Amino acid sequence: MVSNISESNYEESFHIMIVGESVMLGSIFKSFPPSQINIENSFYLNYLNPFFDITDDKQWYMFNLVPIRKMIERGKLEIKNLNLLKTIEGYDVLVIIPEVTPVQILTIPDNK
Repeated sequence: MVSNISESNYEESFHIMIVGESVMLGSIFKSFPPSQINIENSFYLNYLNPFFDITDDKQWYMFNLVPIRKMIERGKLEIKNLNLLKTIEGYDVLVIIPEVTPVQILTIPDNK
């Protein structure tokens, strides 16, 4: 949506994807505690393995996806994984954080 609005105003937009390499999945429900996600087997993250493979688990990384996108557009690089291709085409930067944790859910007391 941001892209479309920017384009209609003859402007450009900058898109950042932020993911955690060591991921804890949170929940909005107290009955579902946070759980660890294995990025190797996660449907939602395993397509980013080419980037995870070159990161050190203690450092933050930022990848400029624009040069990769330009290589694809020029026919110099072929990406067969559709999710990875859509990420490269849809984002300008990929940021990988070594460890993320879910937000602590706060309960609001009843004022009865």
